[in-house]
Amino acid sequence: MSTFTRSALAITASLILGSSVLQADTVSQTPTSASSRYFEAEDIFALEYASDVQISPDGSKIVYVRASNDIMTDSTHTTLWLLDVKTGKQLPLFADKFNYSQPRWSADGKQLAFISDVSGKRQIHLHWLAENKTAQLSTLQNSPSNLTWSPDGKQLAFTMNVMASEADVKQRVKKVKKPAGAKWSDSAVVLDRVRYQADGQGFLKPEFRQIFILPASGGTERQLTKGDFHYGSDLQFTPDSKALVFSANLDAEWEFQPRDSNLYRLDLATEQLTALTNMAGDESSPVFSPDGKQLAFLWQSNDLVPYSNSKLKVLTLGNNTITDIAPDFDRSIDSPNWLSNSSFVVQYDDRGQRKLASLTSKGKLTDLTASLGGVSQPQPYLSGQYSVSDNGVIAYTHGTSQRPSDVAVLQKGKSTVLTALNEDLLGHKKLAQVHEITYKSSFDGEEIQGWYMTPPDFDPAKKYPLLLEIHGGPHLAYGPQWSAEMQRYAKEGYVVFYDNHRGSSSYGERFAMLLHNKYSSPEDYADHDSGVNAMLKRGFIDENNLFIGGGS
Repeated sequence: MSTFTRSALAITASLILGSSVLQADTVSQTPTSASSRYFEAEDIFALEYASDVQISPDGSKIVYVRASNDIMTDSTHTTLWLLDVKTGKQLPLFADKFNYSQPRWSADGKQLAFISDVSGKRQIHLHWLAENKTAQLSTLQNSPSNLTWSPDGKQLAFTMNVMASEADVKQRVKKVKKPAGAKWSDSAVVLDRVRYQADGQGFLKPEFRQIFILPASGGTERQLTKGDFHYGSDLQFTPDSKALVFSANLDAEWEFQPRDSNLYRLDLATEQLTALTNMAGDESSPVFSPDGKQLAFLWQSNDLVPYSNSKLKVLTLGNNTITDIAPDFDRSIDSPNWLSNSSFVVQYDDRGQRKLASLTSKGKLTDLTASLGGVSQPQPYLSGQYSVSDNGVIAYTHGTSQRPSDVAVLQKGKSTVLTALNEDLLGHKKLAQVHEITYKSSFDGEEIQGWYMTPPDFDPAKKYPLLLEIHGGPHLAYGPQWSAEMQRYAKEGYVVFYDNHRGSSSYGERFAMLLHNKYSSPEDYADHDSGVNAMLKRGFIDENNLFIGGGS
């Protein structure tokens, strides 16, 4: 058994954004400077990355969100950029002191809707590309989200949180009248919801996600849903633009059913709500086939287990039959889009990589690329997003172990990376290199996949302190992706080791379920400890300088 438990210490993320505080016996601190040949803490603020890539319907242009970090406010700043797919030329659409997000093309590719805080609050805006004109469409009190065009280009649907009515907010605390001039503590806060707080938000307000529509020509938004329910964030217009389809749980006991939801159709004229599915489990992510006769969606079991794969299903609208697509595929399918009336583009995670693949209605899956990623910045969690044009051109976020996400395009079986957002910052720097390692767990011989990062100027003849970094979840996965946090550790002289221990996703249901009712158990301990022992056998690890950290 290794000695890493005797030397373990808690490691804070202050190394990432502040001066280097993590020091091992053999590490000396290097002064930072703008001309440094290494990745310094201040470089975090100069990083940029692409997200929410949206390809135009004709496949000729891509608009994407370009994110950077503001050193003066310690916050993320987002702008919109436009790329020509053929030439790779890019132009700023909206790049100023304000923030821009959720760009969405109209069906004819002539207009671009987006959300911005240019007015002081996040509002819906519309940009006419040929005329180079922009208008603010909304004057909402709360932040809109899930912006979605109607196929006829006349309406925009979105969701927004709305406070529960006064009648719904029950007052359970009898208040005593405070005398004039008295100094009392704050009144009690009444919380009567099952989910009453959230990380980063604290106690939650009594509000619910409702669906709205707004004329694309400007005007007043109309609220389509009401009541103490959260209506779906996966809005999809019907092909005739007369109704919306979305996922929701509208059962009176919905708060106690976190893994149940059905697909609903909401008629815009009458506001009549019709259930399209009533299966046990969670139905989500509806998307219509090009001919409008089929509705693909994702389904996940509501069994009381911590993990199950999401499956792709297709509802034939003419006879209300549901067909399973690739039911025996032992990975979780995500983000389905139609390529034709009998084929799809999907993404899925496999052995520490996020992949794009084509999938026929008969269940034949063909990988298109394994380079989807780069959006997760501090740690190398699997990430990435894509969009597909009407003629099958795919834009996606391209990530590597050496760079955050750039914009790439996939057409005719060939991938082309169109941007190089961090070459000015990273092109001249020496970075940590990522290496794969597989080993057997001492608990039962289960194969575990992991990676280790060697410091810049690595010399295998020397001894280095080792830092074991454990991912959260546990049903998540790390991979050979960019990690600003781990790059900083490695720059300070550490070999950083991370693994996808049992319970991690991207290895199928059996592997994910190996930690069922066994968190913090001899099993996952053995997975990590065996990895540390495998690293010690490499010969360049100082066995007296072993450390452990992680996140959740």
